[in-house]
Amino acid sequence: AATGVDKEALHWRPGGILESDFDCHSPGACPRPSSEFMLRAVWKELADAGEQILWSIGEQLGDPDMFDDYHMWEASVLSMFDYKARDPMAAASATAAEAQATRLLEEAHEDRGLLTLIVSVASPSECLQVLPTGGGHGEDDWRDADARFNEGAEGIEVMVLLGHTLEVATAGKLKACIHRVRCS
Repeated sequence: AATGVDKEALHWRPGGILESDFDCHSPGACPRPSSEFMLRAVWKELADAGEQILWSIGEQLGDPDMFDDYHMWEASVLSMFDYKARDPMAAASATAAEAQATRLLEEAHEDRGLLTLIVSVASPSECLQVLPTGGGHGEDDWRDADARFNEGAEGIEVMVLLGHTLEVATAGKLKACIHRVRCS
């Protein structure tokens, strides 16, 4: 996470929590056994969607079976993130340059896996920015992510980011999405 921001994360796959830095001492802060069914259902739907996306990518590249050896079911992880500014009062009294920096919640990076599927009811396109391939790396080169709504699930956005492993697997035919989290 960027300077001045706390990022809490929970990483889960069937079998339980892999890693969590949520405050699990507060009631309801971490998934309990009753949440296991919900987490499993969400994980399965996203893993199925990811598998279909990868099959489509392989088909477009002339090899629909190119990802068969990647064992997506074992590698797929459901990650949940929550970003919080450490000191909202300091942000309110900040200079323009400081305020610009405090809106950056996650530094520019590319995810390491094949795909990242972002599902949100709070529009990720309002905070997620991408760096177009072939562009520069200046502030003016960043673009707000353009999310498309699924008409069957009002208010839910699903965004797909290509990861570093996919770039390697396709010998650079597809580029990893360099992105950052920034709220205005």
